[in-house]
Amino acid sequence: MKIIIVTGLARSGTSMMMQILKAGGVPIITDNIRTPNESNPRGYYEVEEISKKINMIRRYGAVKLLSPYLINIKDFSKFIIIFMQRDLQEIVTSQHKMLGFPHSYDDYRKLRDITLYRNHLIEMEIILKREKAEVIYVNYNKVLEDRQELKKIKHLVKDFKKAIGAVDTQL
Repeated sequence: MKIIIVTGLARSGTSMMMQILKAGGVPIITDNIRTPNESNPRGYYEVEEISKKINMIRRYGAVKLLSPYLINIKDFSKFIIIFMQRDLQEIVTSQHKMLGFPHSYDDYRKLRDITLYRNHLIEMEIILKREKAEVIYVNYNKVLEDRQELKKIKHLVKDFKKAIGAVDTQL
């Protein structure tokens, strides 16, 4: 069985996907160091220093790895990548809120962040195609709207009904 990597930009729905996989019966690889808070009340599902250790993981399960760290993977054939997608304006707004930036945060900086992220995502798509990585793209907003988007990962979970039930539209 391959290890599942849940990836995407920060605030793209990676923690939500980890909750879905856990509820669906997939073992989760986490160290629980980063505890829940008001930005992620159910937790972050992260592993400290995972970006340096990703190639050493041997046991099956799901691990969260933000997309900038995908470049550290030496052999994509060992992994299934679930790449979370979300509107970049929403991501930047959510990140700025989480970081405590003022609501009126400079439009230039928001536009700059969106442009940087867009370029990063294009680069990641090129790398993943070049490496022939097994990638499942999941749209955050579609998951919240009707759950049909989760059919893309149905084959990865043991209990699909429980996985769907983990989605909390209030978060």
